[in-house]
Amino acid sequence: MCGTEMQGQIAERVTETIMQVMQVDDIQASQHLRGQLHADSLDFCDIALAIEERFCISIDTKDTDQWETVSDVITTVERKIHDAAATR
Repeated sequence: MCGTEMQGQIAERVTETIMQVMQVDDIQASQHLRGQLHADSLDFCDIALAIEERFCISIDTKDTDQWETVSDVITTVERKIHDAAATR
């Protein structure tokens, strides 16, 4: 599978995870977590935990502190997966 296809699948799975945690039917990568999705700090923790379980990666506070948009979450997951694959 090429990198672009994998990134698309990661983005889709991250988006699905956020939608489940936030209990919304649709989100866009450009949406702001706090401003548009009304996520609070507990939601950020729930999103991080759900992503950790789904992708078998570790998300820490340094990562969640940088999240402003759905796209930021996707970027974090892509980076973590890439870093994990590089160390194998």
